[in-house]
Amino acid sequence: MRVLVFGLLGWLGVLSALGAERVPGVVALIGGSQLVAASEAGYLETYYVLREQGKGTRFRNLSWEGDTVFARPRPLNYPGLDQQLKSIGATAVLMQFGQMESLAGAAGVEEFENAYETLIQDVRKVVPQVVLLTPTPFGGGGPLDAAAVAARNRNLRLYINAVERIGTRQDLRVINVFGNQGEPPFPWSTEDGVQPTADSQRAIAAWIALFDLADRRGALVAEYTVQPGGKDVEALREAVIAKNKIWFRYSRPTNWAFLAGDRTEQASSRDHRDRSIRWFPQEMEEFVPLLQAAESEVAQRAAALRQKSISQ
Repeated sequence: MRVLVFGLLGWLGVLSALGAERVPGVVALIGGSQLVAASEAGYLETYYVLREQGKGTRFRNLSWEGDTVFARPRPLNYPGLDQQLKSIGATAVLMQFGQMESLAGAAGVEEFENAYETLIQDVRKVVPQVVLLTPTPFGGGGPLDAAAVAARNRNLRLYINAVERIGTRQDLRVINVFGNQGEPPFPWSTEDGVQPTADSQRAIAAWIALFDLADRRGALVAEYTVQPGGKDVEALREAVIAKNKIWFRYSRPTNWAFLAGDRTEQASSRDHRDRSIRWFPQEMEEFVPLLQAAESEVAQRAAALRQKSISQ
């Protein structure tokens, strides 16, 4: 199946073949740098793959560094969020905003709440199933002293409250990783005061994986316990990371201007023998079988782990 996303690109159109056609679900991640980092770390998807017993749900990261509820700038002609969600066949969305917005202090809460609710409503026109993830707290390990961290987390608590109000109004599950006054329900540390350490990434993923993102309210799966250790689980995570790197290169091409921006008429953007042929979009489609092979690798490793667990 080939669908042109906005009439110019065969490239992004092939995303439809990677979405809803042959899998039961696609979870889209929408947020800023923390969800980008979560996708790069691979723990979240690894734990869901292990938990869901072969259902085949896929994760697609649509997050972007610097994104907020107010602005999500993209290169010229990059498809809108609604187009991306449709193209990947998203069946559920995990959204996280609020940490960077909280730097505006108490005075910015109302504007944040209104903008976030509008964004969620727009997303739900395409994908009704949305789960909200609260921001994580600011922490030590960076340039902020303890007093500054505490002050920032007091403001952030106001934004967490706003997220919870939105969840109540729109009947959405809110997964709280901020915890009680900035004390998450798992071991917590940061690299620079903002980004979680690797250990905290793993702990956050294990906590989120307790919730069913496919359920209308993200119901808690209380009987599930993540077993994060072992070389086989780590090998599965490495396969997830490898797959996510392919997705990143495919969905965020290095030279977008030549692909669909303002340089599509440049000589180097077209075949030197036939100017009507654009080689770059065709070349991008070579990522499709690579991504499919990477998905198969993840599925095979997960199946082997489940079989090993049964045999033991």
